[in-house]
Amino acid sequence: MVQVVAESRRMLAVLAAKGGEHTKSERLLEEAAQAFEETGDRWQVANVLTTRADLALERGEVEAALVSLREALRFGRDSGSGLRVSETLPGAIVALWYRGRVREAATLLGAAQAIFEPLPQDVNWLRRRVAAVATAVPSAGLDQHRVAGRRISVQQAADLALRVLDEELALAAAAAASGSEAAGEAPLISGRSQAFRER
Repeated sequence: MVQVVAESRRMLAVLAAKGGEHTKSERLLEEAAQAFEETGDRWQVANVLTTRADLALERGEVEAALVSLREALRFGRDSGSGLRVSETLPGAIVALWYRGRVREAATLLGAAQAIFEPLPQDVNWLRRRVAAVATAVPSAGLDQHRVAGRRISVQQAADLALRVLDEELALAAAAAASGSEAAGEAPLISGRSQAFRER
């Protein structure tokens, strides 16, 4: 029963965010995460974290998304759950692209494509999630990184994503401490990330 209520709160949080009620959305996500924690369901906690990251990206709050993505990816890697990793990769791809880590984002895009292509329904979901990045990669001369990414394992993709997320969070913390913006390559696509859809 607790898990049903928690999942309903997660879904209500998505609806609240789409209606512009971001404070309410964050509160519902926090309540959902706490409820899943109390039941020991770390899988669903990671699912809530992924949802929180997706909604932060929709709002253009990339740094906030990095924290949730790192936690969700770490759970997926440490638990050996390739599914949890693969479902978190699209958010990491978009966030890292907008942080200027375009080579790593292109590599992770290739890894995600290789993971999802055997699954027709899931590959369409992936394409919607990363459409802007996938369009920009060839024109940015980064297709070789995407192709290389197709040859890495899910575990290697998780390790790469976590390493770069850690680096970007360290840069963000240093920038906040010094009162300046973190340095890095300028993103090669502009604007906020495309809207994320529920599967």
